[in-house]
Amino acid sequence: EARLGVLRADVASQVDTQHAALAAALEEKAGKAAVDHDMESLRRDVEARVGVWKTDVLAQADSYHAALTAALDEKASKAAMHSEIDSVRGDVDARVGMLRAEAASQA
Repeated sequence: EARLGVLRADVASQVDTQHAALAAALEEKAGKAAVDHDMESLRRDVEARVGVWKTDVLAQADSYHAALTAALDEKASKAAMHSEIDSVRGDVDARVGMLRAEAASQA
């Protein structure tokens, strides 16, 4: 009976040791799972924020592109108008020159 008592105490000690090790391992695993969950949540949050940021940047780029295109179109329109005005001015100058020459020849 004494040996049986020692054996029972030894088995109980081993069970307690294994129980403590298992509890520690489960606690560590639960901690890692919580960290993994937090990291996954953080990753999704960052991806969502980057998505919003990309959308904002693309919207700004589209806006700047539209404004630049409008300004260039306006400038091209003004340049065409100036070219047309210069052409008319040249025609008027030529006509006035011809009229002066005709007036000078008749005088």
